[in-house]
Amino acid sequence: MNSITVLADGTPIGTSNLEGSDESMGVRFGRFFPSAGYRSVESLFQKYSKAVGAGTRSEADQVLLGEFYAEREKISFEIQDQDGLAVPIDAVTVSDFRSELGESAIEIEIVLSESMDCE
Repeated sequence: MNSITVLADGTPIGTSNLEGSDESMGVRFGRFFPSAGYRSVESLFQKYSKAVGAGTRSEADQVLLGEFYAEREKISFEIQDQDGLAVPIDAVTVSDFRSELGESAIEIEIVLSESMDCE
């Protein structure tokens, strides 16, 4: 699995080539290229990025993370491979630091379902 398309509630929100992996955790990650549909979830992932960006894990950060996880659960995320086939996943997270670090500062991390491997 290399090139993927990410969908939120059936709407494409972007693509990635998933350049990296942590096989022990079942995680794939890489630069994320948002499409027009990303606007529908942009504030959600900016909330996540704000909570984890400072690295302080303050009480306010923990509240933001809790809100992020609750909101993310309400959205149906899907991953499709380069052939349009569904990739079983457990979670999708986009780290969006573009407002602080520039347009290339956006990455995606997907947690594959246990039935998948990282190859």
